[in-house]
Amino acid sequence: SGSLVSAGTESAMLEHFARELDTGKGVRLWLVRLDDDATHDELLSLLSSDERERAASYPGTTRARRFVRGRGALRVVLGEMAGVPPA
Repeated sequence: SGSLVSAGTESAMLEHFARELDTGKGVRLWLVRLDDDATHDELLSLLSSDERERAASYPGTTRARRFVRGRGALRVVLGEMAGVPPA
């Protein structure tokens, strides 16, 4: 069974593209939709300059946008778990 995260600003952002699955074994698994562009600009703003440069280096927009979503989601999820801002 899974539930969408729903508390806090970063959690509200996660609602649009990520789902946490309860494995029942002490493991937290997150599924992230990499093709949904609803929060792209917000996630991009969380990345370091090195990460933004890396995203810009990918040919075509699909690969770059997926990188931004994946890396941004990682920052948001880890920030939520640690109780700190994602950036």
